[in-house]
Amino acid sequence: MQEQNETNLNRAPVWRAFRAAAPQTLPVFAGYLVLGLGYGIYVQSLGLPVWLPPLMGTVVYGGSLCYVLLVQMVF
Repeated sequence: MQEQNETNLNRAPVWRAFRAAAPQTLPVFAGYLVLGLGYGIYVQSLGLPVWLPPLMGTVVYGGSLCYVLLVQMVF
């Protein structure tokens, strides 16, 4: 039964596309991970609430605009 499920997953075009794209997207993911961690640490160092980075990251999709907004909020 498990062998049949693995065969079906291997044939699915979505999984084949995912496997082909994964090596190219890992460096981008690593960059976003590092920037997100740095942003979270920066927000915490300013004494702002922990829910603010995910909210701003979701609502403000402007790259460095999040940093500008934090400076405006604190000073």
